[in-house]
Amino acid sequence: AKGYLRLLKVMKRLLDGGYDVRLHLVGEGEDRKVLEEYIQAHNMQDEIILYGFQKEPYDLLRQADAYVCSSYVEGFSTTVTEALILGVPVITTECAGMEELLGKSEYGMIVENTEEGLYHGMVKFLNDKELQQEYRIKAEIRGKEFSIKARINDLEDMFRQDLAKKI
Repeated sequence: AKGYLRLLKVMKRLLDGGYDVRLHLVGEGEDRKVLEEYIQAHNMQDEIILYGFQKEPYDLLRQADAYVCSSYVEGFSTTVTEALILGVPVITTECAGMEELLGKSEYGMIVENTEEGLYHGMVKFLNDKELQQEYRIKAEIRGKEFSIKARINDLEDMFRQDLAKKI
């Protein structure tokens, strides 16, 4: 469901196209052996790092130039939300919850949910430094909406409105 194999295929295309890219995958799953075999077969060990489960992946995420969500299906994505909170630009496939998090690609790039869509979105992002900076700024703006203080303010407003109706 996470689409990691298609992400590796996109990475292979980017590397073959001369792009200087690295992929750091965090998490553990049943596809790890398949991913390791693909990486080995395509000699991408220097460009793709599989970290496995990380209790605190935030330092890795904070250092990223972008967070890529290659999922075929997704609910409300915690990892996309975390990327936004950390001010990391997001490139994601179009699936449930992404428009609610990113608007219509206002706060991050939503691409067609295909290998081609992911590839073309990543190429567009890599080729456009202004777009990278714009999405970094927008991620920081959007990420602030998920802060604890913002949530408390929303709750206080809701209580005030409810109280006003009762008075």
